[in-house]
Amino acid sequence: MSNVELPEPMIVYQQEKMVDNFGQQLMYQGMNLEQYLNMTGQTRDDMRDQVRPEAEKQIKRSLVIEAVANEQGFEVTEDEVNEEMEKMAKQYQMELDKIKEIMGDEQIEGLKNDLKMQKAIKYIAEQAKEV
Repeated sequence: MSNVELPEPMIVYQQEKMVDNFGQQLMYQGMNLEQYLNMTGQTRDDMRDQVRPEAEKQIKRSLVIEAVANEQGFEVTEDEVNEEMEKMAKQYQMELDKIKEIMGDEQIEGLKNDLKMQKAIKYIAEQAKEV
């Protein structure tokens, strides 16, 4: 799998996502990304270059998980989606209807995909235990 050629736009997207996530973490600590970059003498491009190897690993891992999910035909039911939304409602101390209202179709599709990938990860872990 390490010899797989990944499309450059996919890598760039993942790098940006990782840099943005790092920026979000900095905000929780009272700093923004620009301040951090100034303190460290780095540029955003330097950070992207720094995270590239991990970005490639994450993409490859996601592709394997997605391939397993598709190969095994994992599907997510509406009941499973509703159950997950109920967990979210409890976590955020909100009504289920409010969670459904806040989440748009795109976010619900993302949730379905996350649940599908969780099934694949669980399946992979179970297969590894049997080996």
